Amino acid sequence: MSDMVNFWVDIYNYTKLLFLDCKKSLWKIVVCLFILIFGVITASEYTSILNTSNSIPDVFNNLFTKGSLITLTVPLFLFFLSFVIPVIIDPLRLARIKERKTIGSIMILSVLITVIVFLCIYFICGFLYGWWKSGSLENLWVTEAGTPFKQSKGQVDLSLFSTGNMILRYTVTEFFAFMAIGLLTAFLYLLVSRYVLVFFIVVGFVLLDTVIQSLFHFTFILLQAAVTLDGWGNNATFFGNVLYFFGIILILCLGIYIAASKRDFIPISEEND
Repeated sequence: MSDMVNFWVDIYNYTKLLFLDCKKSLWKIVVCLFILIFGVITASEYTSILNTSNSIPDVFNNLFTKGSLITLTVPLFLFFLSFVIPVIIDPLRLARIKERKTIGSIMILSVLITVIVFLCIYFICGFLYGWWKSGSLENLWVTEAGTPFKQSKGQVDLSLFSTGNMILRYTVTEFFAFMAIGLLTAFLYLLVSRYVLVFFIVVGFVLLDTVIQSLFHFTFILLQAAVTLDGWGNNATFFGNVLYFFGIILILCLGIYIAASKRDFIPISEEND
């Protein structure tokens, strides 16, 4: 019973420290937000070129393509994580933890919080810009004036693009995708201890994924994380991608717990100093 109490006390204290760390890095976060807003505007501007309709769904359609994931979303997400992951294994903080398994739990919880906050900001920026750009909250994709109807020449079930269905598909797909990316980043950091190096490893892996796709017509993450019109009505693909990411998340969580329990944090920290 006391072990469980200590576990949750450690989690609570680390969560408070996480918000304090973000407060100290407020100017960096503000810069990141400006970059994010600029990226949302830049990515969504392709809507005016590719589509004759212009609505909030059209903006979102360009925020979750393979191109936007590579050039904007994944790098910015990793930048957000740089405020969170490195401070977790600070020696002074680790000295307060009584059980090693708590370190793994804290790292997973930190990634979870970062994913939720990042995606909320990303979605809100896309929504507000789409609203400002179109001047309307109407979901044109359920009408004959929307992009799906025009691109398919009327051969599409417009009910698939209801607002609720779109929110569900975007939220679930991107949550699981970025949880997998975040946990991979945390796992690699436990092994490498250099966040800059981990950043380039993860970005390099995403870029390599595009090469693999062009050569072998499959990917490890990009096709599964991208939300496109082509696969919108395929529920089997949607649930398959969710299960795929869920499996990766379970493996990475196990890897984080093992790496945290095996790593000798103090000598590594002293060596880094």
